[in-house]
Amino acid sequence: MNNVIKLFKVALIMSFRGDVTKKKKKFKKPLIGLLILVAFLPMMGTFILLSKELYTALESIGQGNVVIALSLAGGSLVVLIFGMFYTISSYYLAKDIPHYLALPLQPEEIIASRYLTTLLYEYLTLVIFVVPVIIGCGIAGGFGLIYYLTSLLVFLILPVLPLSISSMIIVALMSFSKKAINKDRFTLISGLLGLGIGLGLNFFLQSFFVKLESPEAIEQLLSSGSLDLVDQVASYFPGIKNATLAIAEGQFWQLLIFIAIAIASFFLFMVVAKALYFRGVLGISQQVAKKNYKLSNASFEKSKNNVLAYTIKEIKLILRTPIYFMNLALMDYLMPLIFIVAIVSTGDLGSLINSTMKFTSQFSSAGVLIGLSFAFFAFISGMNGITATCISREGDQLYIMKYLPMTMADQIKAKLLSGLIVSFLGMIITLVVISILFQINMFTVILLLIAGANSVLLTRLTGLLIDLSHPKLNWDNEVKAVKQNMNLMFNMLISMVIAALAVVGTFLLNLSLIFSVAVFIVGFALINYGLYQLISKSAYRKIMKLE
Repeated sequence: MNNVIKLFKVALIMSFRGDVTKKKKKFKKPLIGLLILVAFLPMMGTFILLSKELYTALESIGQGNVVIALSLAGGSLVVLIFGMFYTISSYYLAKDIPHYLALPLQPEEIIASRYLTTLLYEYLTLVIFVVPVIIGCGIAGGFGLIYYLTSLLVFLILPVLPLSISSMIIVALMSFSKKAINKDRFTLISGLLGLGIGLGLNFFLQSFFVKLESPEAIEQLLSSGSLDLVDQVASYFPGIKNATLAIAEGQFWQLLIFIAIAIASFFLFMVVAKALYFRGVLGISQQVAKKNYKLSNASFEKSKNNVLAYTIKEIKLILRTPIYFMNLALMDYLMPLIFIVAIVSTGDLGSLINSTMKFTSQFSSAGVLIGLSFAFFAFISGMNGITATCISREGDQLYIMKYLPMTMADQIKAKLLSGLIVSFLGMIITLVVISILFQINMFTVILLLIAGANSVLLTRLTGLLIDLSHPKLNWDNEVKAVKQNMNLMFNMLISMVIAALAVVGTFLLNLSLIFSVAVFIVGFALINYGLYQLISKSAYRKIMKLE
């Protein structure tokens, strides 16, 4: 236990201390944390109001507790899915792991310290999505101090079970890594497979959540008398019903059961980790050569297009590095997939398609569709951090950029193209699926494609400008370069604001086709051109200042 605490302290210090040699940045991280909290306050406030109104409405039929249960179940799903990203990067891909393996440490000691570090990141996620609901329900129900104290304890215990499940899945999958020739490829496939399992559990719940939208289904559930809505929601996650009853009704013994389930899941994970962790982590960085490379004079010929060669190099780096692919590029394909599957899994897909087709077939609706396309892809591409971390990923090898036989403008162009290619491909696939599903006419699809391309380019440029101005170069593993890089968070916030303004402006003004084309296609094309010129002219000066 003593070693676990020491390793946990080291992980915290390495994660949050930053560059201690720069005294002028002493208060930088607390201020950034405060800024992020302020940025999320409007969203949290909205969740509080919505949960308050929903609790009041459902409490009129004696089912107010279902709001709390939904919040806890939803939070558990979020932890389960995103835990796949955190665990595989923290347990296996961190560069300090080989140092720990050389020490006289047990596998459960290493994995427990990593588990605790990962748990902290899950708390940051739950603060945004669970805490506002608890506050809203507390206000609507007029609950006292015991309610909030119990909620705090449940909040601290809540991520333990889903994180233990995701960790067991990853550890079990990675235990086969010794048999893999390409370790990076196996790690990437394991992470995607684990994520697929988590998403499968998520989509499995769609059938029930759709029922909640039907008044007839709710009436049937209530009239049956066998189960209430809390039972229906909580049945998919062990302990959720116990936690809900402990919070809403103050049943202390239910709280003890919830804690016991969480503790049991953690110790079960420790048993699995003790048996399988070393099998997967030993030799994870070793590669086995399987090809005989023959060099010829042609291999050393100068590339005819330096920008293209540099772009291909950047894309290969992202694809070959699991932590980069899963945290920077995957969201361009994962979020549209979730959106499309959510549409397909609705209770009455035929009715939804018919009503949507009627709307999209109208010439007057084309302007609204352009605005929504711009907003949707701005939101999705904002989660792609390829350009928002392109300078940061150079780390202590940044000096290479200064000596390459390429102009700095061409290097920046290549980094921008790498992000655009990944995002454009995801956008095109999404638009093709949606246009076929809802039979949108070709003229409208072309306009949606151009508007979406504009929003993707805008978010790529803002991310590049942010990272070019303040890159995070002081890191010792890829996890810190991307997951602890505030530039990615800032660009996500900017993208959310852009998407929100586009949606609000589109519906409030009921934009016509001509006006939408003028704003989202012509107007933002000019803005993108201006941003690109600004970045191209300032890139050399900014890079040369960096050390």
